Amino acid sequence: MLNLAAAVLVLATMLLAIDCNGRDPLPINHERAARQVTRAEKFNEYPLFWVGETYEGLPISGIRVDSARSIVGYGTCTLPQGEGGCSIPLQIQIQPICLHWPARFSATPTDVPRPDELAPYTVRGVRARSTDGGLELYTDEVAIKIYYAEGETRSEVSEDGFVSEPPSEELLEVAEALVSINTGIGPGEPLTPASEDALWGRLPCQQNAGPEGT
Repeated sequence: MLNLAAAVLVLATMLLAIDCNGRDPLPINHERAARQVTRAEKFNEYPLFWVGETYEGLPISGIRVDSARSIVGYGTCTLPQGEGGCSIPLQIQIQPICLHWPARFSATPTDVPRPDELAPYTVRGVRARSTDGGLELYTDEVAIKIYYAEGETRSEVSEDGFVSEPPSEELLEVAEALVSINTGIGPGEPLTPASEDALWGRLPCQQNAGPEGT
């Protein structure tokens, strides 16, 4: 699983123009971001989710669309001198449920999480769980991962990657604001939940799933 530090590093280097002076925020290329939004609107492999062109004053930084993992970023950050990345304020990752499901993150194949650990919350009508720093929602087609600096979850992470702390109000507000950029799903509308088989990794497409996209 891509952890929060690695995720923001990937996003900052992909979506923002790198300026290594360590003093100024990395500039956002708004024209490029607009082109990326247009491409995302035409993507048809799975639903993509975002929170519009801005969220709480944070402009969209860009969108990376890929068959294995798509990433939407908001805001910018200041790259420390000599460092390869920095944490942007808001990030939404979308992956096919065939590649990313909660039971996949057991420490070993025999270390199966308890049902109440698997995805103990319900958000927008679908099962959800807290992660180290974020919130994940599981629909019938995709897993949606939200990382938001204003609502970062802080709790001890076990070896299997599960955390028990409930998602913050700030993360839940982002989840409620999610809309699909390439389908007709609006803010606050119920999402179609993943089946129990999907949550446990029993779908045919999950049996031979390769590494998650990076």
